[in-house]
Amino acid sequence: MSSSRRGFSLIEVMAALAVLATATLGLTAGIIVAVNANGISAKRTLMAQFAQARIERLLAETRTKIPTAATFPAMAVSGAFIPDVAPGTGGWMIDVIDGVAPPLAGNNAMFGPVMIADASVNGTDDFIGQTVAQRTATYNAWTSGGLPGGCGDPSLQKTQILCREVHIEPLDVGTPPIPMLRAWVRVVQGGTNWQSTSLWMREDMAQ
Repeated sequence: MSSSRRGFSLIEVMAALAVLATATLGLTAGIIVAVNANGISAKRTLMAQFAQARIERLLAETRTKIPTAATFPAMAVSGAFIPDVAPGTGGWMIDVIDGVAPPLAGNNAMFGPVMIADASVNGTDDFIGQTVAQRTATYNAWTSGGLPGGCGDPSLQKTQILCREVHIEPLDVGTPPIPMLRAWVRVVQGGTNWQSTSLWMREDMAQ
């Protein structure tokens, strides 16, 4: 009794390998896209938290103690404020309104004008330490007149740096007028196109 045994031909094997390679390339591309999307999402979340932290600090302050475009020359703008302008221009001022970070704010990455995005550095780096050093250098440069471009300054054009700007205006609402403040806060990622990698918020505050 005889039996016929037949294996795969070379052409069949090559065809199967081609199909497998195509599927693998598609899967790899999908993984890369997903990883990049997660990285962008994480950075956008961090930028939103950084902007919201400033809004919350303003809400906790007495209105008369908050600098505005009427009292702070760096925020002055002729005519209506337009948020969609380049960093450091048109009334946007780098967020130095809190001054030097007190010692107890040392580990608070949300304090001050800049922060280092932890998603942009490897797990062994001290992003809090980097943030503290960067915001100190940024504040000192601004107070000495060495940061005329604010968040648009070349020294801040690194993709791991998130730079925070503010614009605050007095606002009277209703009759009789109720004094309020309208605050804009924007976070810009350095080293990229600010129009596609920035996030801003607006808050009207009655205090």
